[in-house]
Amino acid sequence: MLMDFLYYSFDVLIIQDIPEHVTYRGVHLHYLDKGWCWAESSIARLCGKLVNLSPAILEDLDQEEKERSKHTMSLIEALRGYETYPTHLLAHGCAASLLVFREMQSVKGKVFTNGKHDADTVSQILCAMQATQKLRKLIEAGERDEVIRLVESNREVTRSWSVGSVLDVDLVNVVFDDTFTTPLHLAVRLGDVHLIEYLVHAGARPARDFYGCLPGEHFAFGLGCGSAARAVYKAMTEREEVLRTNVGLELQPRAA
Repeated sequence: MLMDFLYYSFDVLIIQDIPEHVTYRGVHLHYLDKGWCWAESSIARLCGKLVNLSPAILEDLDQEEKERSKHTMSLIEALRGYETYPTHLLAHGCAASLLVFREMQSVKGKVFTNGKHDADTVSQILCAMQATQKLRKLIEAGERDEVIRLVESNREVTRSWSVGSVLDVDLVNVVFDDTFTTPLHLAVRLGDVHLIEYLVHAGARPARDFYGCLPGEHFAFGLGCGSAARAVYKAMTEREEVLRTNVGLELQPRAA
C-alpha cells in the first residue's frame, strides 16, 4: 500500500514519451505501452497528482479509458488489452509472438520487458490500489455492509498471492493519504461503532495520523464522536484479551 500513499503525497511529473532509440525487440514503445510506466501514470491519476503536470499523458489515459469502457474493462484487465492475449503465449513467454498479436488488438495491451512476472506484480499492485480507493469511498459513504464484503472478498483474492503481497490485514490498516488517515480514523469520524468493531477484529490497529492523534483521540472531542472513539479502545481491549488467551500476544498501537 506504500505506492498509493506516495502518489497521494507528492506531485508526479511523467515524461511525455520514450526516446526513439529505446526499443524492445526492435519495436519502439510509447510511454503508456510500457507496463510499469502505464501503471505508474494510472496510479498517479487515481490519486489526483497527474492532472496539472502531465496533460498529454492524461489525455492518452482518458482516450484509452474511453476505448476500454466499451468493453467494461478494469485497470487490471487493461494490462492485456482487448482482445485478450492468448493464454498459451503468456504461459510460455513468447515475447515475439505476443508483439505480433499486440498489433492485431483493437486496444493494445502493455509490454513488460522483464516478462510475465512483472505483469503479475503490477496486476497485484493495481488490484490493491483499486481496493484501497473503493474502501475509502465506502467508509465515507457509510456503506458498512459493502466495506465488510470488500474486505472479505479481498481476503479471497489475495489468498493465492505470494508472500510479501498486499494482504487483507494491510487493507484494513492502509494509510490513505499524506495526513496518515486510516480506515479507523474514517470510521470514528463517521461514528459507526459496529464498523469500528469489525475493522478491529479484522486486524485494524490504531495508528497516529500526521497530527499525532490516534483515531479515538482525534475525533473524541467536539465532533460528537465520543461513543465511536470509545468503541476503538473497547474493541482493541476485547481483541487483545482474545489473543492473549489464545496465543499469548499483546497488541500495541502502531507507530506512525
